Amino acid sequence: MIFKNIEAEFKAPTYFIPEDRFEEWVDFLQGRIDNTILGRVNAKRGIPNYESFDEYVMQHMGAAATTS
Repeated sequence: MIFKNIEAEFKAPTYFIPEDRFEEWVDFLQGRIDNTILGRVNAKRGIPNYESFDEYVMQHMGAAATTS
């Protein structure tokens, strides 16, 4: 179902959305996540629904550097 929503929003198949629209795509998905029941509950509790790409890289690259 999410693929159909993405295609309707961006007027392109999910896997063929242009790279220059990546930020817009991320904002769309984050909005969808935030609007779920769990997303709203997490927001009330102050629990993040996702992390930024930079946070992800720092967390995983830092773990890779310590295990090497």
